[in-house]
Amino acid sequence: SPDGSHIVTASYDKTARVWDATSGQPLHTLRGHQNSVLSAAFSPDGSRIVTASHDNTACVWNVTSGQPLHALRGHENTVSSAAFSPDGSRIVTASYDKTARVWDATSGQPLHTLRGHENTVSSAAFSPDGSRIVTASHDNTAGVWNVTSGQPLHTLRGHENTVSSAGFSPDGSRIVTASYDNTASVWDATSGQPIHILRGHENDVLSAAFSPDGSRIVTASLDNTARVWDATSGQPLHLLPGHENWVLSAAFSPDGSRIVTASGDNTARVWDATSGQPLHILRGHENSVYRAAFSSDGSRIVTASLDNTARVWDALTRDGLVHFARTRVFRGLTREERDRYGLPSPSDDRKGDEASRKPL
Repeated sequence: SPDGSHIVTASYDKTARVWDATSGQPLHTLRGHQNSVLSAAFSPDGSRIVTASHDNTACVWNVTSGQPLHALRGHENTVSSAAFSPDGSRIVTASYDKTARVWDATSGQPLHTLRGHENTVSSAAFSPDGSRIVTASHDNTAGVWNVTSGQPLHTLRGHENTVSSAGFSPDGSRIVTASYDNTASVWDATSGQPIHILRGHENDVLSAAFSPDGSRIVTASLDNTARVWDATSGQPLHLLPGHENWVLSAAFSPDGSRIVTASGDNTARVWDATSGQPLHILRGHENSVYRAAFSSDGSRIVTASLDNTARVWDALTRDGLVHFARTRVFRGLTREERDRYGLPSPSDDRKGDEASRKPL
């Protein structure tokens, strides 16, 4: 959560769960979805959670009570992600139905449907000032949209394969996209023109994100490495080698001094963001670590694993602080992605239509 007091996990068991981040005790189980829950995110003030599901809906929940507030209905296929706007007044959802939608977060009413992509929309994110949205799609493009009108502003073309992630810089002036074409790209958010192509990875780039001050970018790749780049020049700064399997995510600490990577080798690693040197290896998971992130104050790291657990670690000492047992915490993967990553199949039945088999 924004204040670091709670953790939310999303699960194939059709639920999300809220945990006390200090004790590791479960606080609420968010029940109501009819299929796998793929993502869960807090509102900026930490009072609400929005979940996205394979049941074609998103839901808004009260964090204190664990009770549902709104079901966001309208998508015609899996909702792959959901996120609040910076002021908490709106929610954006992305879907396999090739659209994103904007909702009033207070009433749950739909505001806009963002149409134009020709394939799955895997993610959608607000700009820091909440005035724009960027979407990432399997049609090899990203889209920039006006939040107030729902109208498209720019289509970011140039990638030669799926755009796996897209996000704004902290000042909202640039966008970084990651792609299965082994590259990431930096774009001018105002004009939609490309600024840099970040070349060097030897396999799919799964994610790309700016540092908190916007000066650097970190990318995670299926080539078993992460890389750090100068966001202004587009030049590579550091190669982060050492993982023995795919690097599935990479994130900066809140002060930008460290990076945490999650890997298919069952570990997470902490790196010095300035020198690129490894600091700690977080060992203990018994299957791929799919996500890792710092707490809001940078003192702790939470990891999510395909071993059905999440763990909280001291970010400075690598000691495990809390172990959340038997909690499915990873976002949903399709058969194609599971084949790509070499991961086991989920136990629950998934939709059989062609669109639901496309990767997120």
